[in-house]
Amino acid sequence: MILIGYGRGQQHSNWKVRDFTPPSWCRIYYIISGKVQYQCNGTIRHLKPGNFYIFPSYASYTIDHDPADPINCLWLHLDLFPTLVQTLIEIRPQGTLYYLIQALLTEIQPDTGHLPQNSLHTSGRPLIISLCEAFLSYCEDRKYLNPPDEKIAPILQYIMEHYEEPLPIQNIGLRFGYSQEHLIRIFKKRLGITPHQYLIGCRMNQALLLLRHNYTIHEIALRCGYPDGKTFSNAFSNRYGFSPSSFRKMLIRQP
Repeated sequence: MILIGYGRGQQHSNWKVRDFTPPSWCRIYYIISGKVQYQCNGTIRHLKPGNFYIFPSYASYTIDHDPADPINCLWLHLDLFPTLVQTLIEIRPQGTLYYLIQALLTEIQPDTGHLPQNSLHTSGRPLIISLCEAFLSYCEDRKYLNPPDEKIAPILQYIMEHYEEPLPIQNIGLRFGYSQEHLIRIFKKRLGITPHQYLIGCRMNQALLLLRHNYTIHEIALRCGYPDGKTFSNAFSNRYGFSPSSFRKMLIRQP
């Protein structure tokens, strides 16, 4: 698990989410108040105050709210590797989860949302990291989140451990005894994405974290598997619609 960002508060009237490209990490909201609408693949769901939501990491979706009754929420941005979330998960907090949420609400005060600034896997306040890990354990124990099956898990682990290197999909397939075409079919069947999409997701998740530090664009490119800053910037812009430098300038705390 990697904590990418977190915060709490009521959002401005023109707030919205437009993830037309699957983000590869999960938004997690505890809705405190507001009228909020989620849409994915033509299906619309109204999010209920008092419920906890885990949004897909590998699906395109949008989120809107009523400006007259704006969203007020506790939010976490988490990379849940190796778990991939493909549909919206709704949980009514009870028992242990209720107390975990209360602890997070105590630790993350309104308007004090924080973007981690320390090392990649331990960034953020230790208590928030521990609470996120407890939340994930709760969800796994109750089967809200399920790890990938044994056939594909080693491949995901290999990609995650080697995303900094050149990784032709054909070579990944050969390493695990599959042709490139068969490997793509396995990914599409089990995850709904291609191996290349998963690889890019791993690289971009790391880039989002590194951009919050003082690394140069060239250094980030090399750490994320790109040969130079220009290639990385083009890939980042194609995915998010703006350059890495623009992302740094516009860093704000919002869900």
